[in-house]
Amino acid sequence: MKLFLQLDLQFFAGEKTEKATPKKRQDARKKGQVVKSQDVTAAVLLLILFLFLYVWAPFMLEGLFSFFHQFIEKNILIESITEETVMEIYAQTLTEMASILLPFLLIAVVTGIGANYFQFGLLFTTETLKFDLKKWIR
Repeated sequence: MKLFLQLDLQFFAGEKTEKATPKKRQDARKKGQVVKSQDVTAAVLLLILFLFLYVWAPFMLEGLFSFFHQFIEKNILIESITEETVMEIYAQTLTEMASILLPFLLIAVVTGIGANYFQFGLLFTTETLKFDLKKWIR
């Protein structure tokens, strides 16, 4: 006596049995529907950023210590705090922090764009950004 019923689970998979035509693939690409792995992008980004930090971190640390040393040395001599002095300190701080952090941020942006480019090529579409009420109303 057999208690199990053998079924072909492919009937319930809901997957298409035929491959998409080149026209359908091209239309899906125009809509921004491409095969993309976030894990590949994240892995490449982490690898490149860690390598960059391995090489560049001593210079960043030296710049940071130099910034704090100059900041304390320069601003301890201020006798009165006015709006102009606060804005000057703010502008100097932003400039120094940008010079320290900008290379790291630029490497991150270029690596992220490059990792996505190598996955699916050059693709820029605003189709996925369009607001669609059908997604929200059921």
